[in-house]
Amino acid sequence: MPDTVDRTQQPRHPVPAHIPAHIPAHLHEAFATTKGRAITHPACPFKAGDPVQRHGYSGNYDRLSKTGFRGWVVGTVGATVLTGITTNGEEWWEEWGLLEPDGQPVDLWSGCTCCAAERRELLRAYLLRPGARRRSAARPLRGGVPVSAASSVPRGEHTPRPGARWETRLQWTGEEVVIDDGAEPPRPNRATRRAAARTRRTRSR
Repeated sequence: MPDTVDRTQQPRHPVPAHIPAHIPAHLHEAFATTKGRAITHPACPFKAGDPVQRHGYSGNYDRLSKTGFRGWVVGTVGATVLTGITTNGEEWWEEWGLLEPDGQPVDLWSGCTCCAAERRELLRAYLLRPGARRRSAARPLRGGVPVSAASSVPRGEHTPRPGARWETRLQWTGEEVVIDDGAEPPRPNRATRRAAARTRRTRSR
């Protein structure tokens, strides 16, 4: 679905009292005229000028939340909604809980669209490292991600666990249990009772 929000035609007015020194010169005007108010909420983890990153996911609605972006915080437009500019000078609005400080390590197991290339490189480096498991290194990559496949590495033999051998023979010693007339037969143990109950349930289906 196309992005229905035109982020370049929003009403603009001066907001910040000064422009932080780390904002690139060609973005000074965009930073100084981005819509928003001063951030005064005590629980807000960001302040004006902080570099942030918003990870994008393909199932999101608008364009920037699909592709993700890096940029700077300018002000606030709601209780927990921040606004700012991207590194391309576009204006954005996001809940501050969806933003992260820029420069965080790439999460190998995240499904975001913005870090796909970095994840592929990290996974290749992980699988090709000297200490990687042979089985993992032998698995092929599809788009940079390991996929399940039969391993061509032969498995070594293992010592069989001790138990009955082929030459073992079962013999009857002649011992026999006789129950006296009128006496109740001995009650089977718990394992036997449960096995009998399973048999009855199976037959009744």
